[in-house]
Amino acid sequence: MQAYGGLGERRLLLVEDDGEFRSSLSELLRNDGYDVVDAANGSEALDYLKKNAPTPDLILLDLMMPVKDGWQFRIEQKGDPSIASIPVLAMSADDTPKAAAIDAEAYITKPFLYETLCDAIHHVIEEKRLAHLDRMASLGTLAAGIAHEINNPLTYVIANLQLLEEEMPSSPLLHDAIDGAERIRGIVSHIKTFSRAGDEHRAHVDLRSILDSSIKVVMSEVRARARLVRDYGHIPLILANPGQLGHVFLNLLLNAAHAIPEGNPHDNTIRVMTRAAAQGEIVVEIADTGRGIAAEVRHRIFDPFFTTKPVGRGTGLGLSVCHGIVRSLGGTITVESELGQGTTFRITLPASAAGASVPPSSSA
Repeated sequence: MQAYGGLGERRLLLVEDDGEFRSSLSELLRNDGYDVVDAANGSEALDYLKKNAPTPDLILLDLMMPVKDGWQFRIEQKGDPSIASIPVLAMSADDTPKAAAIDAEAYITKPFLYETLCDAIHHVIEEKRLAHLDRMASLGTLAAGIAHEINNPLTYVIANLQLLEEEMPSSPLLHDAIDGAERIRGIVSHIKTFSRAGDEHRAHVDLRSILDSSIKVVMSEVRARARLVRDYGHIPLILANPGQLGHVFLNLLLNAAHAIPEGNPHDNTIRVMTRAAAQGEIVVEIADTGRGIAAEVRHRIFDPFFTTKPVGRGTGLGLSVCHGIVRSLGGTITVESELGQGTTFRITLPASAAGASVPPSSSA
């Protein structure tokens, strides 16, 4: 097995027993910017996938192979939760209904034009990305509905507790109950904000308040891992959708928290910083003292479906969606990281020309 490239935006696993064809196709794909790993049969491909190697965005799967053919590979792949979701583009000279029924995301008959294969690759990857985004939008709608249903009875609870407090103003139990209910209302409010991340409506917003809302949502994750330090400088308002920006900050803060093991919060820091930059730009940095990101995967972290988290802990879409949101606002998002030295995500956004200056604030 041999790996090609390393700078491509998408990683492909090519499973093909014809060595000459495999080598030629790998080279063509590499020249087009793909990062290609190849395998001579289904057994080699499964070995690669199960060694915690970088997960491919798509598997190009020949069907008729020795040792372990495409059908056997698919049975084992779908039976393993850690690799079952990787999309497959099947390729075969067999044009019978049996071949087309491989239960892959797409099927292409050999011989094929290289351009036809590239179109199929793009279609499968884009379709998979959109399907995940649709599911995320559905979850946002569900979250908004649940938040609404919680908020209605909670209003009555808080009102009644406040009436009781007027009758018994010195009761610490009532004070604690009201404080807890208000915290629940705050959480519900933040959930409703983030559930509108797909809304395109924009307004002049204060990045500091959106960062603070995001921090409140993730604070339970942060508290056991690190001290959180706010370092807010003078910044103007920005024309943006607050739900979308909240989605970005929430993802980056969660990633920062998850990069730090629990147990030593006084020895680790997550710093959230804002400052004005040249040419009317705003910079937001979220830095952690966590484990860092390995150099060999750093260039792929914004790719759809790529994740270094264990199975069940991430879809690989969070940073890809963040990247898309920031770009849609005319900004950039970059990362600096070293293993064992922590990670800094830096977002640069254009300020609104009509935006007023937001005063600084700094607290731990």
